Amino acid sequence: MVTSLVDELRGRDDASLGALFRTRPDLAAPMPANLVDLASRAATRGSVLRALDGLDRAALQTLDGLLVLRRAASVAELSALLGRPPEVALADALDRLRLAALAWGDDDAITCVQTMRDVAGQYPAGLGPPAAALLTPLPASVLAEIVELLGGVPAGDAATDAAAAIAVLSEPTGLSDVINRLDDEARELLESTTWAAPVLPVRDPGPGRAYGSPPDQPVARLLRRGLLVPVGGGVGVVPFEVGLRLRGGAIHRDSAFEPPELDRSVQLAGLVDRIGAGAAATFVDQVDRMLASWATAGPQALRTGGLSVRALAQVAILLGVEQQDAALVVETAFGAGLIGTSDSAYPVWLPSVEYDRWRARPVADRWVFLARAWLATTRVPGLTGTRDDRDKRIAPLGPEADRAAAPVIRADVLEVLAAAPEGAVPTRDSLHRVVDWRAPRRGGHLHDDLIAWTVRELPVLGLTGMGALTRFAAALVHGSRLDPVGVLAAGLPEPVDHVLIQADLTAVAPGPLIAPIAAAIGSVAQVESTGGATVFRFTEASIQRAFDAGHGADEVHRLLERVSRTPVPQPLRYLVDEIARRHGRVRVSAVASVIRLDDPATGDVLLGDARLGMLSLRRLAPTILGSKRSPQSVVDAMRDAGHSAVAEGVEGELLVREPANQRAPAYRSTRRPTGPPLAEAALQALVRSLRAGERARANRPGVGDPNRPRLRPRMPVETVAVLTDTAANAQTVWIGYVDNNGGASERLVDPLRVQGGWLTAYDHVRDAVRTFAVHRITGVAPIAE
Repeated sequence: MVTSLVDELRGRDDASLGALFRTRPDLAAPMPANLVDLASRAATRGSVLRALDGLDRAALQTLDGLLVLRRAASVAELSALLGRPPEVALADALDRLRLAALAWGDDDAITCVQTMRDVAGQYPAGLGPPAAALLTPLPASVLAEIVELLGGVPAGDAATDAAAAIAVLSEPTGLSDVINRLDDEARELLESTTWAAPVLPVRDPGPGRAYGSPPDQPVARLLRRGLLVPVGGGVGVVPFEVGLRLRGGAIHRDSAFEPPELDRSVQLAGLVDRIGAGAAATFVDQVDRMLASWATAGPQALRTGGLSVRALAQVAILLGVEQQDAALVVETAFGAGLIGTSDSAYPVWLPSVEYDRWRARPVADRWVFLARAWLATTRVPGLTGTRDDRDKRIAPLGPEADRAAAPVIRADVLEVLAAAPEGAVPTRDSLHRVVDWRAPRRGGHLHDDLIAWTVRELPVLGLTGMGALTRFAAALVHGSRLDPVGVLAAGLPEPVDHVLIQADLTAVAPGPLIAPIAAAIGSVAQVESTGGATVFRFTEASIQRAFDAGHGADEVHRLLERVSRTPVPQPLRYLVDEIARRHGRVRVSAVASVIRLDDPATGDVLLGDARLGMLSLRRLAPTILGSKRSPQSVVDAMRDAGHSAVAEGVEGELLVREPANQRAPAYRSTRRPTGPPLAEAALQALVRSLRAGERARANRPGVGDPNRPRLRPRMPVETVAVLTDTAANAQTVWIGYVDNNGGASERLVDPLRVQGGWLTAYDHVRDAVRTFAVHRITGVAPIAE
């Protein structure tokens, strides 16, 4: 018989334990040492609250049934309390509660964890305590009056009268008769608690009085019949049996064991996939174009780490989209690790090293990488431009646009869409209802906003087409059963290696360009429109950009001839030659410092001084030198070399230096996106570790069998001898060990060798080979096989 949660966990197989960690990943960090630790952690308030947030309405109603009884319950009792739901639905809800370690026990005696009673509050499901708990403490005189008014004969004994009153209130027919005999005022007052809190205000009794409320008041008539019991503090509570009878025998007004129906229309799956594939390719192109522009001129990061309004507007103009969609592009790239800030005094946003690897992949691979990042990130693009609690504008890429619930809501929405028939287009209201049913405790204003933002972002990302989930998005949701890359790649057009240059100074790419051709044409033209075909336009600025990058006129002509399937039109050739002729007539160079001299001879001395080589001096005029170093660096270097230099301002005034009071920058921490769920290999390792911990706990020295060897201090020579002997005989031993921080622990290990003051052994709890310093081993005790 299962008598505790620990016993229930010990009876599970490895697959069931792994499913527990998958359902409640917070139990895995830090790794529990054994099943006792796991059971204790599973019953903590914080962990239970997180587990409740992931339960659907059916499981929560089932928990209410366990809580209101305040004892172990059978499936039959639960079914009656819950309004006789379908047996399969109730069994499924109980299985989910057992899997999540929120309930345990056989069908004849199901118990929820004790913490649930603390979390549920004083009145679970809005019902009071049982009559036995409320009536038993009452005085004998009060109980005698209650029994008499309930139609019985008082015995004069408190315990006997309490049992008689409880028997009447526990019998549905007799209780119904008592309620029906009430006058209209009293019955109406009692019925007001049916679907509200089971409490009514009462007056506390004075000295020598049974009740404080006047006898002519309706509340007094309820008190005298035990239908309302005073509990102090001016409050009377309706017993559980009375509240249940008022509700017709079921604790909930509406049964929620079946999810709401999706109101939907249907679209052709092939059309949905084509539209979604086009949107997916467009989104990948938008991310690529934004990052390519930031590679040469990244926007400056705000002091809080966000992106300015102007920079976001520039991204929107570059991509030809609304600012909300531009924020989605930026935040998804950030969540995917494709952008970061530079390590400089004035940080700017730049593509990361991951961008180059991402850009080299096929389009389908790149999209799947972005889609998975969007699903996992806690970044919320929809918050961009809104105000926080301090009425401060939330900027993209800033720490304020982070919400831990975002990936959970996205997964819920996609799973609802994936569960619908292929091509189904649900209405927004019905989608909200189903998502709310899946996790009602996550409700609230932010919850509704996250659902709305997710629905808005799905077609932009290409996860839906015409409102229906695409097949490659469904493959992404289903995990390993289907390959989303292969499904999407099948719906994308083949990349092309050419463009069609036209006489109006435009070039049309009749499909997605391969990366080298896209980079080549992008270096001399700018994107004018995107879609099934991308249109590029040649302008003076775009060709000037090519020359700025070091390309010559001949090189540009050869590039155009190489990428175009049509002859290069003469107007474009003339434009390239004209810009090449003007390019470089006026040259501008950057000089960080200008050195003004009284005579040219001083300049000759400075240019010939080897000690000033780090300044990279060059002559700009007979009495003017230039340097790439800052003015203060130039002054300091010249003074170190024996030249009496002074600093002057832009108008020739001498600058006076005073020591400045410096301060260290304030430390700021930002939330990071959550990591991926536990991998299967990690789950298996956790389960193996728990099994080893259980074996270690069962063989712990000094526990249980009095003949079991105990750890005791030994001399180092004796410790080495015991360890060497057990290593030779392949024995398992307990060792006491003190780590570098002074923490003492006991380890169950298989010694492998002892050499150079170190023990190499297999640690059963850590499931790995580790080394231990012999001088830190405080005791050794071999255990039996």
